[in-house]
Amino acid sequence: AGFLNISREVPLSTGYYSLSSALTALRSLAPDASLRSGMIITFESAEGVWSDYRYVGTTTDDTAFFSAPLWQEYAKAVTDEHIKDLIAKSGKEVEVAESLDETHRPVASVAVKQAIDELRDATLDSDVEKTDDGSKVTLSRNGKTVAEFVVAGGGGGGQSSSTKAVVTAQLSAGRIKLG
Repeated sequence: AGFLNISREVPLSTGYYSLSSALTALRSLAPDASLRSGMIITFESAEGVWSDYRYVGTTTDDTAFFSAPLWQEYAKAVTDEHIKDLIAKSGKEVEVAESLDETHRPVASVAVKQAIDELRDATLDSDVEKTDDGSKVTLSRNGKTVAEFVVAGGGGGGQSSSTKAVVTAQLSAGRIKLG
């Protein structure tokens, strides 16, 4: 079983499909009986509006298969509550991570929000301190040092030197999981 796009397979010259007209178009395609159980059809029912129906009948003969009452809307109005009910009925415990970590467990939305807020509120600072070798620059993010380097000073007597500063970013597994 799988999806069959009626609008693509049997395009209309004008207008849109209803379930009844989609089933008429499906009949013209004469799908093999072995493909009928659980088949899902999709079609454009209004401009930009797609409807999906699943065959829920137990027989695959033509009379039953092309009968509209045996086609039910597929995946309509599936809500978080519906999913929670299904999980509860399954008897399986779903462990939700309360923070971003390296596991593959689903993450609580509060942990995701906290991580996003932390990224959004990040502050970068730099401090410069004079030393005998030049100027020591310390870069920090939210108070944590992320890089330190010394900028060489002039050598006097026409001498000069240059400093190349390379700043890199590291992402923790938690940050990668966030993205």
